[in-house]
Amino acid sequence: GLLYLKQGKWKEQQIVPEQWVKESLTPHSPKKEKIGLGYAWSIHPQFNMYAAEGSGGHALMVFPAQDLIIVHRTNTYIPKPVDWQEIKKIVKMILDAQETKITTID
Repeated sequence: GLLYLKQGKWKEQQIVPEQWVKESLTPHSPKKEKIGLGYAWSIHPQFNMYAAEGSGGHALMVFPAQDLIIVHRTNTYIPKPVDWQEIKKIVKMILDAQETKITTID
């Protein structure tokens, strides 16, 4: 996630070619879809974010405009499904808290 947030760079060294990062974050699904699919990334343009989603509710969410990465892990040994609505609420609270922090620094 951090490599993608930094356009493929680790410190000053280019680890993943920048062109690959751009291409893999380009939606390769029909334009009418709300969520684009890149190379193993779900692209959510309406939220200015992209995510790698794993089995059982694991997710890596990257918010470039906020310079933010959120990782959601879950215990996949428990047969309880992940409630994505609850995760969305938590992510919204994190984003709201970051905006509040930024606007109250003045």
